[in-house]
Amino acid sequence: LFYMPQSSEIFNPKAFIYFDLDIPQQALTQIRYIEQNPSEYDKMLNEPILANGMETIEKYFSWGDTVGNGRLKARIRDMMGLR
Repeated sequence: LFYMPQSSEIFNPKAFIYFDLDIPQQALTQIRYIEQNPSEYDKMLNEPILANGMETIEKYFSWGDTVGNGRLKARIRDMMGLR
């Protein structure tokens, strides 16, 4: 269960249940369905967590040189005029 606007850009929407504060019934319905269908829960557990694998890591999680080749770090340093 997850709430974060634009989370599907980072996380695979098939790997979690998105909780929309404006439409809570949607998440509750999905939880009920998964609870009654264990094979659907297993499918969800086997989905990749990130939306686009290494591309997602490079874009959102590459704070250091050892993760995603430091792509995000380089972008931040560029914006700050440090490169």
